[in-house]
Amino acid sequence: MVGDGVNDVAALSAASVGIAVHGGAEASLAAAHVYLDRPGLAPILELMHAARSTMAAIRRCFIASICYNSLAGTLAVTGVIGPLMAAILMPISSFTVFALAYAVRTFGDSKR
Repeated sequence: MVGDGVNDVAALSAASVGIAVHGGAEASLAAAHVYLDRPGLAPILELMHAARSTMAAIRRCFIASICYNSLAGTLAVTGVIGPLMAAILMPISSFTVFALAYAVRTFGDSKR
């Protein structure tokens, strides 16, 4: 739901995602989940693109984590790698997921 007036407050608070736009009433700003500080439709499109990019990054991180941990877990259970090697690989797994997430930087590079 996108709104800017007092009459939009109930819909903004009940919506899955409420977006208050630039110049809106204080009540709509308080009820919304997101506030866009620039006028026009472009910020809404940018927000939707950023949300899609974020969800894609989350999916990539989950897939990488599941694959990495399944492989390492299987190798550890079968005895191919020892506990010390598994302990070394675990932080590398976390760093890999962090690097994948950081590479997206969805909201940090918005053009104004």
